[in-house]
Amino acid sequence: MKNKKTPHTGKTSNPITLKFSPIFNLVTIVAALLGCLIGLGLSSLLHSSQHEPSLRKLILQYFAAWSHKDMETYGACFDPSASIYLMKNGQVVLRQHLRDFLENQINLHKMASSSLEEHAEDIDMFITDDLAYIRVLWKLTAGDRVSKGYDHFILSKTPKGWKIVTLLFYEI
Repeated sequence: MKNKKTPHTGKTSNPITLKFSPIFNLVTIVAALLGCLIGLGLSSLLHSSQHEPSLRKLILQYFAAWSHKDMETYGACFDPSASIYLMKNGQVVLRQHLRDFLENQINLHKMASSSLEEHAEDIDMFITDDLAYIRVLWKLTAGDRVSKGYDHFILSKTPKGWKIVTLLFYEI
């Protein structure tokens, strides 16, 4: 690297070029975004705690209704315009509107050779006044087969209560 004289001082400067790995850059961006979210979240922290019980109840109802094949109650957890995404290997492989998704869930239960049960094992929430992000680690049991994965929900507070507007899920 060649030293340069600065035009204002006439002194020699040694410019430094910093290079960071893509992982470092990604971690820095994620940390900055989390900092912003936490900053925004602190302003509504008092409001969010009042919503947590109703959101937790909705999520538990979502899993119980699915496991009991109660698709009417299950479907009522969603906003009618909801979009559902399935991911595999880090890629979205399927996007469905609510009606098609519910039809697929009904068929999944009908075609299963054994009872299907899905339960929330861990629930993380980030809540603002009228939006919530919820991440759930789930466990699905189908006879002897057990699998785990994550559901990522975005919910909106509507006149009819909290409703799922987006669901993204994947198996781990």
